[in-house]
Amino acid sequence: MKEQMSNLFHQLKQSVSDVSDKLYDKVHTLQSSPGVSAFELYEWIKENPSTSVQKQTLLGMSYSFYTLHVDGVFFYMETKYDYLLYMTIYSPTRHYFTYHSYRDSLSTVTPLTFPILKS
Repeated sequence: MKEQMSNLFHQLKQSVSDVSDKLYDKVHTLQSSPGVSAFELYEWIKENPSTSVQKQTLLGMSYSFYTLHVDGVFFYMETKYDYLLYMTIYSPTRHYFTYHSYRDSLSTVTPLTFPILKS
């Protein structure tokens, strides 16, 4: 019985070690993959020649609404003057990212790790 418990404990320890190694590899992969910040995305969307822009003045403030569709990925962005208010990136099958300026959890310079299309 003691030997069976020892074997079970050894197998459990090995399983935990294997899961730990896989988690470490996944985190390392995510951290090492090239990232882009919300601000860099803002600049890319704003400067992309395929971007559609609608401008409105509301209560004396200038707002711009940007839309871009590249290879099945949709980019939507709202700005007040040059200040990024809102950005979302999605495809029909996946939501990649949403930025809200009023949330403190994400800075515009925080690197995001998802594939960005280059045009």
